[in-house]
Amino acid sequence: MDLNNSPLCSKLKRLKSPLKTLNKNAFGHISRRALEAKEEYRLIMKEVMADPNNQALLDDAEAKRKRANFLLDAELEFYQQKAKCDFLMNSDRCTSYFHSLVKKNRKKLVIPYLSKDDGTKTTSSDEVVGCFLEFYQNLFGTTPYVGPIDEEILAAGATVPESAHSRLLATVTLEEVKDVVFDIGEISPLCRCLWTVWSISQVYQVWSLILPNLISLLLGSRDTSHDILSLVSFPRGHLPVRYLGLPLASQRISEADYAPLFKTVDGFLSKWKTMKISYAGKLELIRAVIQGVQSFWLQAFLVQKYVLERITSHCRDFLWGSKFAKVAWSDICKPKTEGGLGLKDAGKWNDALLCKLLWDLAAKKDSLWVRWVHSVYIKDTDFWQWQPKRRHSVFFKRLA
Repeated sequence: MDLNNSPLCSKLKRLKSPLKTLNKNAFGHISRRALEAKEEYRLIMKEVMADPNNQALLDDAEAKRKRANFLLDAELEFYQQKAKCDFLMNSDRCTSYFHSLVKKNRKKLVIPYLSKDDGTKTTSSDEVVGCFLEFYQNLFGTTPYVGPIDEEILAAGATVPESAHSRLLATVTLEEVKDVVFDIGEISPLCRCLWTVWSISQVYQVWSLILPNLISLLLGSRDTSHDILSLVSFPRGHLPVRYLGLPLASQRISEADYAPLFKTVDGFLSKWKTMKISYAGKLELIRAVIQGVQSFWLQAFLVQKYVLERITSHCRDFLWGSKFAKVAWSDICKPKTEGGLGLKDAGKWNDALLCKLLWDLAAKKDSLWVRWVHSVYIKDTDFWQWQPKRRHSVFFKRLA
């Protein structure tokens, strides 16, 4: 079908010239027009301030305000459209414009300075470290002032009576022990047994029955955690929680804990799939954005293989457009000197980042985390001879 000779095409061509004339007359030199309209509104407002009861001036000021706002909005839309065109034309060509956008996005996540207690700002690394140490020393290393006990307030609340006080301080008699032992029932004929391992275990059972009765005299039957929550008005937290975008859990991280990572990667890829991007542009996006997000997780966890394979599968589909892969992903992840495209293999990169953590621990790098690990886990043991214990976390067991 020849559209060039169709009536619709002819009408659109005839409409093109009037539209260009209209755009030139109404929106030509839009920045200069917006500036002039803004200046006219400023001058008319001076006249209104001198004669606020003049209705004609008020009406004229309102009209100029609407015109200035209209032209300012038109100027904003013009530059937005121009920026969008520049982005579509140059964003995926590995040009200086593309790298400027990447640097701009990275700067959004940077803390440029630190405000000190005296109101000054610093960018010095030594001063930043000193400020952090001073803050945590004041938070954990100082003893807060505790005022004296007010006897009147203490007497107004619930107190332990004298009878309960004497019972709390009294020693447990053999008669009480005997009564509890005989209440057990099944072992009453053996109450005169020797102190064997079995008998010692029974003594623990006895104390487990006696101690709650003694403690209840002082604490009562109220739920202590419930009292604390009602006092401080804090919600009760449950692991896992998120800190700096990463999950903190007491057990091994499950697939559900990686949901934020999957959501972030899928969000980027879904948005980029709607754009017309060349292979070089897709490669740059995977290298600069996807693998950047992925590295943030890889340097903190020993990520499971199925998680890495899932992200790799999404990146492969995005690069080749869900078609048959023309080059194996292992070849793409090779250095350019070896015929690859310079992407990082996620599994090897995870091992390399964890080896960096091992090197920091072995070298006793001057950081808060390294000092904490040596204080809690390694202590005075040689790092290369250290073996994780059963109570240690899964991360350190796998790291060792």
